[in-house]
Amino acid sequence: MRIFKRLPRSTFYTDRTSSFSSSKGQDAGSKKEEKCTRDKPSVEQSEFNTPTVNEDARMLSQCDCSYLAMEARDLVYKAPAFSLMETKELGLDYLVRLMDLLEEISLCEKCSNVEVYRAFLQPLCHSILGLCRLFYRSLREMYNEMDIQPVSLKGKEAVDDERPMILCQKAYLQIERLHNSVRRLVETLKDKPVFDEDAWKLIDSGAYRLVVCTASLTGFDSDLCY
Repeated sequence: MRIFKRLPRSTFYTDRTSSFSSSKGQDAGSKKEEKCTRDKPSVEQSEFNTPTVNEDARMLSQCDCSYLAMEARDLVYKAPAFSLMETKELGLDYLVRLMDLLEEISLCEKCSNVEVYRAFLQPLCHSILGLCRLFYRSLREMYNEMDIQPVSLKGKEAVDDERPMILCQKAYLQIERLHNSVRRLVETLKDKPVFDEDAWKLIDSGAYRLVVCTASLTGFDSDLCY
């Protein structure tokens, strides 16, 4: 019969505690060393990014596209409610300013090489399209008897003369400019890295649909209309 010698409780806990403390100390030291290594600035990363930033700034400085894009964004964010404007023609004038900016941006191919700038264009065009849809709906209200907003300052009758038709024709030209600008941007950006084809396709198809709806405002016979 084997007899096991029972160790004192103090011996067991002392050895276990000292072993755990030693292991914990080694882990803490390893983590501290790892943290110091991780927090240390990476020379390779800094040297890689610096030329890219300088190159992007140089390309953007060759034209005014970045300023035009910022101005267009501000116009979208600060746009008043079209139904609250004094006349509907003032809403059209607001869209003309936006289309002038977007058209000039779409005609430039230099800035498309800057990744940050490319990423900015898609949400900008999406926002402009949304604003154009709101103006289109304000045009439809001209055919509502409850609409009291005048077409222009020349009179307050919105249906009994040819001014609504002329306004719709002018609006059609601006929405067509939007669609053409979007198509140019798609052609310029489609071969660039990180091109979101689905997002741009939605903008392109939405702009085309709005062109059709604006062109058929007098009849309201298009199934594409909002």
